[in-house]
Amino acid sequence: MKIEDLIKSKTFKITIIIIISLIVALLIFKLGMFVGSRKALFNCRWAEHYAPNFFGHRPDFLGRFMENFDERNLMKSHGAFGKIIQINQEDKTLVVKNENEPEKIIVTNDQTFIEKGRQKIAFSDLKTEDFVVVIGEPNSEGKIEAKILRVLPQPPEDFKPSGFWGGRQIF
Repeated sequence: MKIEDLIKSKTFKITIIIIISLIVALLIFKLGMFVGSRKALFNCRWAEHYAPNFFGHRPDFLGRFMENFDERNLMKSHGAFGKIIQINQEDKTLVVKNENEPEKIIVTNDQTFIEKGRQKIAFSDLKTEDFVVVIGEPNSEGKIEAKILRVLPQPPEDFKPSGFWGGRQIF
């Protein structure tokens, strides 16, 4: 049997399709493992740095709180939504608070795209009480390095930020 006949055979084509499908499935699985480990690493780093980031250094500040920490308590590590409660102009950092999640420290730099409406604004134009959506990347200190920061209009008085829509998580 010649190699050309083997390549044209139906069995060979099916075998190649199965091998390629397995490789694609393994790559998708590996990507899921990578994303999951990044999210878990962010939560671990955030928990380790919670007390120093918000209260200064106090050993064993969290005490027994962390004993009940499991995967249901994992927060979103690549962004934040909520109200700005603190701004540090020197470090270009801010703290964002959502009623359903703990505060998150957001780190910005000159490459951070900051926008209000359709207008690009400077970090110095941000104010406490502004509602923002932040998309970024977690760093090793449990902070989010912002890539995009968008200032939103003030929500209605009865607005309650929620990560759930009809029982399904949306952010």
